[in-house]
Amino acid sequence: MVASVLSVHINDEERALLEAAAGRERIDLGDFIRHQALEAAEIQMMQRRVVRIPAKDWAKFEAWADGPSNKIAALEHLVEASLERERMLPRALAQSDDRNGFDCGRPSLDVWFRHHAWAEQAAGVSRVHVICDGQMRSSAMSH
Repeated sequence: MVASVLSVHINDEERALLEAAAGRERIDLGDFIRHQALEAAEIQMMQRRVVRIPAKDWAKFEAWADGPSNKIAALEHLVEASLERERMLPRALAQSDDRNGFDCGRPSLDVWFRHHAWAEQAAGVSRVHVICDGQMRSSAMSH
């Protein structure tokens, strides 16, 4: 790779700020400026909203865009894992939650949860949190 010089004019205040920042990173000023400028350029290019497609490639692009989507196994796995993690996070009891199948092994708590949990939460008497299984039935709770 051939290196070339890029000259940038800055005032004394700007230079002092850049030198201080480079000092905090423990790198010289030139390396700091180059690193920061390249990082900013990469971000700018990633945020670019206009894509130019040469006229000779337009028909090929349209065929690709109109064609069937390809399943990407890794992305499907990420979505499934994200949904599973979300299901396993405690959340507030919702009125629509099916509480009838709840069974924690303590009959008095089972009865309270099935018949009184929502009303007490709605009234502000208690806070009930649930973790739901794949069918969105309450599988655990705390208050």
